[in-house]
Amino acid sequence: MKFDEIIGQDRAKEIIRGMVAKQRLPHAIILNGSPGIGKLAFANSVAQFINCENLSGVDSCGICASCIKIRKGIHPDVMFVLPTVSAPGIGSKTVTDDFFPLFREHFFEKPYFSMSSWISLMQGENKQLGIRINEIRELKRKMQLKAFEATFKVVIIWNAEKVNREASNAMLKLLEEPPVNTVMIMTVSDTNQLLTTINSRCQRVRLQRIPDQVMQTYLMREYGLTYDRAQQVAQLAEGSVTKAVELVNESNKSFSELYMHWMRISMKGKFPLIQGWVEGVTKENKEFQKLFLSYAIQKVRDSLLFAFDSPQLSGSTEAEVEFQKKFSRYIQLNGIDKLARMIEDGLHFISRNANSQMVLTVLSLRIHSILNGKVLI
Repeated sequence: MKFDEIIGQDRAKEIIRGMVAKQRLPHAIILNGSPGIGKLAFANSVAQFINCENLSGVDSCGICASCIKIRKGIHPDVMFVLPTVSAPGIGSKTVTDDFFPLFREHFFEKPYFSMSSWISLMQGENKQLGIRINEIRELKRKMQLKAFEATFKVVIIWNAEKVNREASNAMLKLLEEPPVNTVMIMTVSDTNQLLTTINSRCQRVRLQRIPDQVMQTYLMREYGLTYDRAQQVAQLAEGSVTKAVELVNESNKSFSELYMHWMRISMKGKFPLIQGWVEGVTKENKEFQKLFLSYAIQKVRDSLLFAFDSPQLSGSTEAEVEFQKKFSRYIQLNGIDKLARMIEDGLHFISRNANSQMVLTVLSLRIHSILNGKVLI
């Protein structure tokens, strides 16, 4: 990827440009930041930038042989180390190469790629995920080979905190005695999970959450969302591109309409209406249900802003503003907190595979109790 394909991260781009311009590119870089903001995509763009044959100083050209190969994931001097599960017939000796064709097919098509998507592709939902000692031994062997054609041999380690302790000690030796013109780029969400000795031998570059306005523009351009829908998704995504993409992909239904309808029928407390709503939501998959409840929690908390006459801070659409103005009159300030905590509990239960129909039905009746002061359940 070129830098201009990366959403946001202007400060991090400037840091990398400065390193290259001053010829002070470190042998090991940690790209640190919250999940879903595009650390892996950024790592790939750095590999392309430092190996571009027609580098402008601002961005890679995207059309030279090196850029094309890196963009397609076929450059012999750009290697990936990925968290994997045990492959059938291989067990704990599984390494990245066993899954790389699968990874290349998906990541280089859609670079904002989540770890949950990767686990699903490997069919590893109930398996242990990690980077093991065999992986680092194989990496050491590859790093000792002379570069085929690149200026810098690049190793990208995705979610480096998944490196287990045995493998971490082996990786530390690579950091202590790095091969010439080799750059290791590690993406990390929590640097506290890395060995202190690994942290101390790497230069850290912080990546930021994506601002709502930048995210909104991206969603309108890449996914054709309307202004209101893009605003809604950007707000719920909380700076995470992968979460935003999941929200777009999960369903074409409007969370806003679904939420407002839920509150209205819960307020009425009529069981047939509640039952019909619950059946509609539970036809969707669990991921959709969890994302919707996350959205509902945020909207309930936004009610505080309306209660304090500060709707402009909520980022609500016009339809939501009208609803929230009326809704906030029916719920006291302590009720907002209680309602948010109830929905959080529902999200917790569904995340742990509780029966969604039962959880949402009980939750709807309890919402009625809060809004009307009547105990139905």
